[in-house]
Amino acid sequence: MADRVRPSSARLRGSGEECADSRVVIVDKEPVYAQALEALIEKRTSFLPLVAESLAESLLMLGSGAPEAILWSGECLDDGALGQVRDARGAHQGTGFCMLAQSADPTALQRFLADGAGPFAVVLRNGSLELPEILTALQCVLAGRSMLDPQVLEEVLHGPAGADDPLSALTATEREILDLVAAGLNNRTIAARLFRSQKAVERHVGHIFLKLGLRQESSTDLDRRVSAARIFLLQPQRRARPRAQRQLF
Repeated sequence: MADRVRPSSARLRGSGEECADSRVVIVDKEPVYAQALEALIEKRTSFLPLVAESLAESLLMLGSGAPEAILWSGECLDDGALGQVRDARGAHQGTGFCMLAQSADPTALQRFLADGAGPFAVVLRNGSLELPEILTALQCVLAGRSMLDPQVLEEVLHGPAGADDPLSALTATEREILDLVAAGLNNRTIAARLFRSQKAVERHVGHIFLKLGLRQESSTDLDRRVSAARIFLLQPQRRARPRAQRQLF
């Protein structure tokens, strides 16, 4: 199915594949991230970007008659999130769903895809705005196609790797934040660098501590930051996986 593969493009306006007047509704609980996506999509494409605070609100914005897609950003693409997509698809059969996730449950995705996903794409977030990949994913779902991040596709087909890696439980965003923690940055500086709120970074740092077994009752916050940094720096494959070209199916 090589004819369905499209390379990432830094600019898609006027590419010939873009559907004029296509509507993209962005759903993200981080207003700064959502507004940044809205501005970039408006600048780089002919899509009409809108922002909704929830999936339920985004569904009320559909029904324009033009090609439509929901760009939904979240932490984990699991049974709960995919169930909401399945329910929403029941009332909006032609709507494409582009999921930006920090991690994805391969077993839940297998079940979802087996039921017939419709126009559906998954892009893993690594803390920065991966605009070329996001635009390619939107282009696919608006054209009625589907696409999976290569890491997600590998795990759906063969299961997750890295079971012996203490960092394997961390999402790509958590790895990136831990990298910055190990570099000595505080939460406020990390938030500014990743265009996220300080509260969101604090939440991620707390998740990192829990996943690495660094309990609050056994050490201070500073001690846990130092311990987490040591764990990170001692791993030979500590960096987030490089971004590769997406695979379409």
